Amino acid sequence: MAVGIQLPLIMITEYALAQLWKSWGVEPAALVGHSMGENTAACLAGVMSFEDCIGLVHLRGQLFDTIAPGGMLSVPMGEDDLRAILDPALDMASVNAPDLCVVSGPQAALDALEAELRDRDVEPQRVQIDIAAHSRMLEPILERFGAYLRSIRLSAPELPIISNRTGEPLAAAEATDPDYWVRHLRSTVMFADCARTLMARPGRVFLEVGPGRALTSLVQANGVPANQVLSSLRQPEQDVADDVWFVTTLGRLWALGVPVDWAPIWGEARRNRVPLPTYPFQRQSYFIEPGTAAATPAEDTWPERIEDVGDWGWKPHWRPRAADCEVEADRIEDADRVDWLVFADDTGLSDRVVMRLRAAGHRVVEVRVGFSFARLGDDSYSISPERGGSTMIGCCRFWAPRGLHLAASRISGWPPTSGPSDLGRASSCAIWNRVSRASCSLPRRWERRTCPARCT
Repeated sequence: MAVGIQLPLIMITEYALAQLWKSWGVEPAALVGHSMGENTAACLAGVMSFEDCIGLVHLRGQLFDTIAPGGMLSVPMGEDDLRAILDPALDMASVNAPDLCVVSGPQAALDALEAELRDRDVEPQRVQIDIAAHSRMLEPILERFGAYLRSIRLSAPELPIISNRTGEPLAAAEATDPDYWVRHLRSTVMFADCARTLMARPGRVFLEVGPGRALTSLVQANGVPANQVLSSLRQPEQDVADDVWFVTTLGRLWALGVPVDWAPIWGEARRNRVPLPTYPFQRQSYFIEPGTAAATPAEDTWPERIEDVGDWGWKPHWRPRAADCEVEADRIEDADRVDWLVFADDTGLSDRVVMRLRAAGHRVVEVRVGFSFARLGDDSYSISPERGGSTMIGCCRFWAPRGLHLAASRISGWPPTSGPSDLGRASSCAIWNRVSRASCSLPRRWERRTCPARCT
C-alpha cells in the first residue's frame, strides 16, 4: 500500500480512537505524538481542523513517494555515543530513549553503520520502511509541504502538546507558525525529552491512541512502570474480543484513578452488588527476619575421617503412616451409627464416600457450593462460600429443629478441589472453623459433641 494511503488511514484511526475515549469521559491532560503523531495531536488540540489535518498527512505521504529511496536503523545506544561514530551522510532521526536512537539516510551508509555496530557487539534493527524520514533526504519536498501549511488556518492549542522538537510544551507561537511544522518534518524527534517532561509529574497514566504498541514500548523504555501504560487496540496475536479489550482497558484506567463516565457504557443495564465476606481479613505478618551469617571455620580446621559409614550422609525422608481415625474405613459397617455432615466436592470423591456411609446405615447430609443457602433435596443443601460463616449459621438453625445433630462428625471435600473460587476456598476454611462455633448460638436441642473430623 502506498505511503500516501497508509498515513491518512493511521491518522483517522488515531483521531477516531481519541474521540471514542473522550465520549467515555476519558479526557487527556496532555498530548504527545511521535513524528506524524504530533500532527494528529495538533488536530485534537484544535491547532488545525480535521479536514486540514487529513490533507496535510495525505500530502506528506504523497511527497514521501517522490523522494529517493532510503532507510532507517534503530540502534540501542545513547545519543552522544552514536553521534561519535555516525557517518556524515546519515542523520539522527529520533532519540527515543536514553539508550535507543534511530538513524536515517541512504541504504549504503546504513549498511556500513550496521556492519560496524555488529563488530562492536551492538545489535541494531532495520525499521521496516524505505524512506529516510527526518533526514536531509526530505529537503526537496519541504517547500511544497510549507506551502500547504501556509494555506490553512493554524490556531493556538487548546490542550497541552509536548513538542517533538524541544521536548517541552508547544507554545502558541510555535503552533501557529508554518515553519515550525516544516522543521518538525525534517528535524530529529526528541521523544526521550518528551517522556522526561511528562514523567516530571508523578502518577501519570499513558494511553496509546492508535494502532500498534510502538509508543507503549518507548514510554516504558524511558522508565514508566508497565501498569501505567495502556494500549487502545489489541495485537493480532492476542485472542480476545475487541469489546472485551476496550472494557478491560477502561476498567484499568478507572483503577488507576482516571475519571470515567459510566453512563454511556452501562446505559439502562441493571447492575447488582456483589457481597463480600463478612469475616475480617487476617493481619498477620509473614516478614522473614534477616538471619545471622554462619561463623567462618578457622583456617587450621581440616576435614577428618568418620569411621562409621552410617554417618557419612543423610537425606530428608517422609514416613508413610495412616491417618488417625476412630473407625477404620474397612470397618465402617461395624461403627456406631452417627450423623455425618459432608461438604461435597465436584470431582466425585465425596459422592463415593457418601454412598459408603449411607450403605452402612449412617445418616449423611451433603452441603454443596451454591449462590446462597438452598435445599436441593432430601439431606442435600447448598451454601455460598463467598458469604462466609453467616450462611453456615443459617444452615444450622434450619437443621437443629429437625433433630439433626451434625457437630460430631464432618467431612470436608472443598479445600483440595478446584470448584470454589480462590475467595471461595479461603471462605470454605472459615466456614469449616465456624461449624464448631455455630452450636453455641443454636437452640438447646443441638448437641455439641467433640470428636476428630474425618477429612477426605
